[in-house]
Amino acid sequence: MPPLIDLTGQRFGRLAVLKRDGTRGKRTTWLCQCDCGNTHVTTTSYLRSDTIHSCGCLVKEKREIAMRKHGQHGTRLYHIGIT
Repeated sequence: MPPLIDLTGQRFGRLAVLKRDGTRGKRTTWLCQCDCGNTHVTTTSYLRSDTIHSCGCLVKEKREIAMRKHGQHGTRLYHIGIT
């Protein structure tokens, strides 16, 4: 078994590793704090392989941006002339 690499204090995307959380099967899990304030538990392999970047908030933000056509809906100027 390879030696445990301590990831405490390191950043991976929006996640900052707070502490070792335990194990999931044979994999070490880490408690992380996302920049949005949420906590997330993930494994070493997901963090080090650049597979995970946030608690899920980044995917949500990207989806919202992709669904927006121009970002002006809801503004006064957008609704002028719409009857």
